[in-house]
Amino acid sequence: MDFVAIDVETANSNVGSICQIGLAKYADGKLINSYRTLINPQADFDALNIDIHGITAEQVEHAPFILEVFDEILAFIGDSIVVIYTLFDQRALKACLTLYHLPNPNCPWVDATVLVRQAFRQCACKGYSLANVCKLLNYQFEHHHALADAKACGHVVITILRENSDSIKDYVNVSQSK
Repeated sequence: MDFVAIDVETANSNVGSICQIGLAKYADGKLINSYRTLINPQADFDALNIDIHGITAEQVEHAPFILEVFDEILAFIGDSIVVIYTLFDQRALKACLTLYHLPNPNCPWVDATVLVRQAFRQCACKGYSLANVCKLLNYQFEHHHALADAKACGHVVITILRENSDSIKDYVNVSQSK
């Protein structure tokens, strides 16, 4: 049960406009470390996105650019499996890194919704949003805050793995072929 859960928030409809990133590292099924930072996406902020996460252009004005925190993020991930809640976060990170000509992390990825849709029949086709699943599990968190979402994702994954006696490694190829 060792992995890093990652979540991002974006400034606008451009998936690469990351304005916040949160990472939660798990070892033996326990949260052992976390990392979060605002990021200056050098992009305009849409009102819709601000309404969702509450992050404004003024808040990231003096935040680091992705170039400045890239090495920290890679070091935090290390050789871990990276878990996301839907493929949005993986696409966003890849788009952002491509925009800045940075290499994509060479690590295995797992989409937590694959586990959720298998573990919870009522979520197989719809209703598998992070907020809905956390409500099912009685896990409260500040939704659309990157670190809180990463921790919530981690909690969901740990819960499912424990209940099914599975390994996160069992889901690497399943998620990548999805």
